[in-house]
Amino acid sequence: MVYRACYGDRGLWIRPTVMFLETVIVDGRSCPRFQFLATLLQDAETVRQRCLGRLMAGG
Repeated sequence: MVYRACYGDRGLWIRPTVMFLETVIVDGRSCPRFQFLATLLQDAETVRQRCLGRLMAGG
């Protein structure tokens, strides 16, 4: 897998697929090493649309 970091110097990285998809321990909790960013962006857009809808409806 080739990917670019979204932090720091935004370096270009290469990892074996197994490592890219593995689970890691962060703050004592097991979680995926990476999360698909588009899902986060889509969720944020959904929230934004709901808020705009409420504002336009007066509530």
